[in-house]
Amino acid sequence: MWKILESILPRQSDKVQPGFKPVAGARLESLKRLEKALGYCFRNPAILDRALTHRSYTHEQADAGKAPSYEALEFLGDAILGFLIGEKLFLSDRNLNEGDLSKIRSYMVSARRLAQLSEGLGMGDYLLL
Repeated sequence: MWKILESILPRQSDKVQPGFKPVAGARLESLKRLEKALGYCFRNPAILDRALTHRSYTHEQADAGKAPSYEALEFLGDAILGFLIGEKLFLSDRNLNEGDLSKIRSYMVSARRLAQLSEGLGMGDYLLL
């Protein structure tokens, strides 16, 4: 999923892209630890930083209104995750009807299941709230 998401988002460069602030210092080191836990290294750490930035955090910053939150990425990520889980289930060796496939996919992308997975990764330590 990360590869697909990154393929349509900007890469890190000397030029700062709108909506993506450069990441440095302690925050960058923190994100590198998370990348290790995820088993994926982002080409642009600003994407990961934005994905972990809650709207309440952006409103508390000095440049409130300019610091984007995760919401647009959440929309895109939800769609990609649903597609990838659906594809994996569809291509699996199981002989399931579409109703069963839908139930399994629904469970796999449910807020409850994703919360369990993120807890296991310690995602709460990386969120900006």
